[in-house]
Order: sequence, then structure tokens, then C-alpha cells
Amino acid sequence: MARVLDRLYSGDPSRFVATRTTLARQARAEGDRELARQIDALRRPTRAAWLVNLLARSARKELTDVFELGAVLAALHLAGTPQEIQAVNGRRRRQIAMLMVKVLSLAMAEGYEPSNKTLDDVELCLQAGLAHPQAAAEILKGCLVKTPATAADFPLELFEAAALGLAPQELGRPQIPLSTAGQPGAVDPGSEAGDQRAAATTAGRLAPVISLAEARRRHAPSPAPPLPVSPEESPESEVESLAMASVEAGVEDVAATLRAEREREAALAQRLAETEREAAAAAEAATSVGRRVEQLAAELAVAQAERDAAAQASRQAQQRRDTARQEHEMAQRRAQQTEAELHEARQEKASLEAVQAMLLGREQSDS
Repeated sequence: MARVLDRLYSGDPSRFVATRTTLARQARAEGDRELARQIDALRRPTRAAWLVNLLARSARKELTDVFELGAVLAALHLAGTPQEIQAVNGRRRRQIAMLMVKVLSLAMAEGYEPSNKTLDDVELCLQAGLAHPQAAAEILKGCLVKTPATAADFPLELFEAAALGLAPQELGRPQIPLSTAGQPGAVDPGSEAGDQRAAATTAGRLAPVISLAEARRRHAPSPAPPLPVSPEESPESEVESLAMASVEAGVEDVAATLRAEREREAALAQRLAETEREAAAAAEAATSVGRRVEQLAAELAVAQAERDAAAQASRQAQQRRDTARQEHEMAQRRAQQTEAELHEARQEKASLEAVQAMLLGREQSDS
């Protein structure tokens, strides 16, 4: 059953019914009709409850640390100083703010963008876990079906019973231990803070203070009147007023932190949109550049082919030129040789003419 619960309550609520039907059918096919009946009876969680369930699975230690601060604050309101209360409240505010940031991260990882109302419900659930051990126990199980409308939706006597040290069997339902050992202002039995039962009674009254503070902040159109103080409670009215102021300040600080985180998230979303637009423009430019590169590559190929053809033609022209030069040189050599032969012939002719003239002169002289 634990595997079934983990699968159903950690999955997206939109797939809850289909997954539940599949798991119940598998149980029936295996012959476990009782398990199938139990699975069919499981209810789908709200979105806020689902986010709390995710948080319980991924940040259990951080949740437990926050819930343990409830008992620490109860003890401090009895025996602590304002500075100690302020320090623990600051720690509580920071831890809840970090948990809410974690919730946003988990939601975005699941592809879900929670509304402000959903986040408010998650925050209220964490505040309820601070005020009531039973609420903390249910949250840490990671199987919530819905979140409380207010912190007062959980029985206030459970907080007092936890402070009195009653066993879980006496409460009728399981609860988690809320240890205050080593914390500032922790109350030990027999200390100056008073006996243990008196501490538990006043600690229990802190829960309705938290509930009323949250109710005034979320629902009241104008500041609500102060809590009425009965004669029995009047000796501790100053402590409760301090608790009221601390809780209201904490709630407002957490709200301011969440608003800042949501504004930051919106700014990041806007930046992401701008980045996506820039990426789209860059992709389009890259496509255009790619096309231009392809065109230039084609032109380069044509130019290279033309260059190769021109180089081939140049080589052929050079060969023809070399051949013509060789032929010219040969013609020059032949011309020179012919000229030399002509010169020799002229010389021979002149010699013959001289001999002929001499012979002719002799003949004339002889006659």
C-alpha cells in the first residue's frame, strides 16, 4: 500500500484517477480485492496538497526542522526574552520562505505554475504544521488530500497533549516528536519557567493566536479588534500580546518574501521570454547566414572551377608560347646559317669573278 500511496500522491493530480484505476485493476488481477477496495477509496489531492506532498518527499528534514520550532516558540513565549523570540521567529520566517521557494521549484519542474491562491494554501498548511503536531504528522506522511482552510481546522488540544508528553496512543492518532533540546529558552521540568502543565496550557493557547492572526491578515478588510482576554488568561495577556505581534510580523515578513520571490519569478519569466525571442531571432539570423554561406560556397565552387579552367588555359598558352619561342629560335638559327652560307656564296662568286676577270685580261693581252 505504501508503494501505491507514494505513486498516487507524488504524481500529477490530473493523472490521479487514471493511475488509481490502473492500480486497483492490478490489485484485483492479483487476487487482492481488499487492497483494490482501499485503492478505489483514495481521494484525489488538490493542487496545494499535491505540492505539500512533493515537499514532504523532497525536503522532509527541512520540514521537520520548521515544525519543531513550534514547541521552541511555545517555550520561549513562557520563559524566553523578546530577543530570543525575535531570533527564533526570524529563523522560522527564513525557513518557511526557503520552503516556499522549494515549492515553486518543484512545481516548475513538474511543468505546473501555481497561482497565488495555491501558494497561500501551501503556506497556510506549513503554518498549521507549526501550530499542531497532528498537522505536522499528516504533512510529513506526504499523502494530504487537501490543505486546511485555516490553522484552526486541526484540533487544538493535540498541541497541548504534545506539550504534556502524552503518548500517541492516548491521542488516538500518530504524531511526531517535537524536540526542544538544545534550543534557546527550552523549558525543562522543574525549571524557573514553571511546572510542565502550566507551560503546556499556555503553549496551547498560542495556536488560536496564530489562527486569528492569519485570519485577520487574509480575510479582514480592516484591522481586527484585539483578542478578548478572559479573567483566567489575564496573568499571561502580556505574553499572548507579544506572541500575537511576533506571529503577525512573521506572517507579513513571509508574505513580503513570497511577493519578492514571485516578482523575481515574473522578472525571470520575462527575461526568459526575451531570451527566447532573442534566441529565435538568432536562429533566424543563423538560418539566413547559413543560406548565405551555402550560396557563397556555390559561388566559390564556380569560381574555383573557373580558376582551374583559367589555370589550365594559362598552362596551355604557356606551352604554346614555349613552343613558338623554340620554333622562333630554330628559325633564327636557320636564318643565321642561311646568311652565312649566302655570305660564303657571295665570297666565292666574288673570287670567281676576280679569276674570270684576270683570265679575260690575259686573253686580251695575248691577242
